[in-house]
Amino acid sequence: GLRSCGSIPIFVQDEVRATFAVSRLVPGAPDAEQVEHLELAADLVSLVLRLEQEEERVNHYHSLLRAVVESMEVSGALEKAREDARVYADRAGRYPHSRWHDGT
Repeated sequence: GLRSCGSIPIFVQDEVRATFAVSRLVPGAPDAEQVEHLELAADLVSLVLRLEQEEERVNHYHSLLRAVVESMEVSGALEKAREDARVYADRAGRYPHSRWHDGT
């Protein structure tokens, strides 16, 4: 049977989001190298959780942007914006009078 166990918290933005549990068949604490490996594994899991959280956030904003564009398409505002942009483009196809430009 099990003779010892322990856990390492997995933090995401200073909040414990999970734990990494370790059980052993022999009594005693893990040695320094084992602790280092467990902490590295916990750091990797934390990174994956943060990346998943960020991906969810990006997907949320992408959905919002898509809804805005679709709304503009329905109202005709997007086509009007495209027509206005063509009017203000210079001969090289740049938009020098626009708030958004490519930096050239």
